[in-house]
Amino acid sequence: MFPKTLDRRINRLFTFHLLFVLTLIGTAAIGLGFSLRALFEPFRSCPVLNIGFILFWFYAVVSACQLCLGLSTLSALGVRSWKSRHSTTKSNPNNPSQFVEASSLFVGRSRHVIRKGFQNNSSLEVSYERVSKTCCSVNTGKCSDQTGWLQSIAVLATALILGHMTTFIWSCSLQQELIGSRSTFPSRIMNLFIEAKVQSLEPQKTGSMSAAECWGRIQQELECCGPTNYTDWLVYNSTSQYDRLEDLPKSCFCSHQPVICNQSSVIQVVDRYLYTDGCTHFLTLRMQRHSIVLIIIAPFCTILLMITFLSDLIYTLKTAYLIVKYTESNACSGDAVKSEADDENDVTSSDSSFS
Repeated sequence: MFPKTLDRRINRLFTFHLLFVLTLIGTAAIGLGFSLRALFEPFRSCPVLNIGFILFWFYAVVSACQLCLGLSTLSALGVRSWKSRHSTTKSNPNNPSQFVEASSLFVGRSRHVIRKGFQNNSSLEVSYERVSKTCCSVNTGKCSDQTGWLQSIAVLATALILGHMTTFIWSCSLQQELIGSRSTFPSRIMNLFIEAKVQSLEPQKTGSMSAAECWGRIQQELECCGPTNYTDWLVYNSTSQYDRLEDLPKSCFCSHQPVICNQSSVIQVVDRYLYTDGCTHFLTLRMQRHSIVLIIIAPFCTILLMITFLSDLIYTLKTAYLIVKYTESNACSGDAVKSEADDENDVTSSDSSFS
């Protein structure tokens, strides 16, 4: 048997593993939620604008992979804990306190060193057999004499942390593109509007969302009209363009009740209310809001993952070191006792021969 302090330390390993896995799941759920919130924007598939949403698709994939890893690891850890508890209770039902929770030691090669000291100590051998199961890989369910499950998790966690950091850098770049001195976002919006204006007068059938349909969604969602204001739709001295306010697209007009429409910047045209604000400002604010969220969430998830994983790793390695140190000391004392017993047997046999 291990000392009580070491036995309690081994039992606490499960808590550290569980905390890390729950952090994986929690941060993944947060990242996935905010990414999907951005991807649910009705204009996410618009030409030109869809480039800015690649960032949110990327972070959604990273968060989804992290969520799958967390859930699968939690399930495997739970199944292994239940199996270990069931097998231990069945083999020794009168002493369930000897059970050690399913933990994962980041060591394996020391098993050969430890086992040598247990040949003449059955109680230590039983304890070792319980702890040696902790080197099994949670992901594969197979035992390895080389590494534990934390090594494979470390590789995946590193990849996820890199994904979060890439998202942070990418979000900062997008933020600079939206509000920087050399911002190209307003010009991209204007190009989209010009294309939508042409298509609204000459409808074209395309497989993907047309610029006219996209711009209609933007105006309806953000309650605006035109990039700057509604006059962008008006081009005088031309019969091929809109020249009357009542001929503007339906999305430029408020579709709510007059009381609600009056809460926005509108002017009354005949019996309808026309939005007077431009869409560029509102669209920039909407994209800026989504990117700021990722700028906050990505490093937060990275720091939280690193803290919980390193805590789990350091605690596990320290526990493994204490186990090796304790078992080696018991192995040395066992060898000394065996050597003294052999010497006594030799003396007894010598006396018998002399007699």
